Amino acid sequence: MERKNRYSSEFSEYVTAKARSFLVNSQQFEVLEEQPVTRSLSNTRGLSVKAKEVQNLDTSAALFSGADAVLEGYYLEGAGRVTVAMTLKNLKGGVLGSADETIERSMIPYSTVNQIAGALAAVADVAGQVTQQVVKLNTTKGDRYQIYRAGEKVQFLIQVTKPLYVYLFGINAKNEVSQLYPGPGQQLAPLQAGRLHTVPGDRDSWEIVVEPPFGTDVVKLFAAERPLAVPAISDKVSARSFSDGTRSLVRRDVVQQQLSVQKIINGFDLVDYFKGVAGQLGVILYEDSLFVQTRLK
Repeated sequence: MERKNRYSSEFSEYVTAKARSFLVNSQQFEVLEEQPVTRSLSNTRGLSVKAKEVQNLDTSAALFSGADAVLEGYYLEGAGRVTVAMTLKNLKGGVLGSADETIERSMIPYSTVNQIAGALAAVADVAGQVTQQVVKLNTTKGDRYQIYRAGEKVQFLIQVTKPLYVYLFGINAKNEVSQLYPGPGQQLAPLQAGRLHTVPGDRDSWEIVVEPPFGTDVVKLFAAERPLAVPAISDKVSARSFSDGTRSLVRRDVVQQQLSVQKIINGFDLVDYFKGVAGQLGVILYEDSLFVQTRLK
């Protein structure tokens, strides 16, 4: 995926397919990729046992899948060149091997930019997240590469390394924001470490099913040691963080302080609102983001 904003593109899908083909053809690896974690979800008790064994959140999806290692790949575009880097890690996060290659941009017949995902990444402030190894968001498809087809059910997996109050939101390309967790009828309570929390849960009366319109969404997770007030979202309220789709030049700390006292906000202001509220309470705000692409069968 793209290094800064962590989205996939035509180029990243091509490189992923080539890497997968190389690994399989080498006959030294078995590649787990088609909803690998779902294999374990049929055994909830076994999955809970595995959750207690997690030592590194970055490789937890590989552990749940029954894999021995995880291959991570990123690319970064520079002046006329694209650098691709891959790292193979064991389940403790230790590096088993790595490689990188710089390619002339003129040699790549694929788009390296995903404009819709790039705009969503700016709203979700993906590049501004700090890797804190405290919260992790993924799905039953594994880790970061998320493509769902029409009719499939989406289930998110959340892990924390200490008790945290967690909030989960979906943001689509129209900047429409929906709260996924806590969901309908769910009471707010801190999620506990050493467990794998699912959204929606097995006992919930609602589910997430892929249906038109298809496209790209970003799912944003916020977490803190104290409960945070959740605002109402309305496009009738002016955005403070963004102007005409680009981030405002006003100092972000000022914007966050102003937003922290609002009960109704614009969807563009979601990240700065939560950062402002956490700042007012004097607590650390933990974040994670995940892109989800939906397509026809």
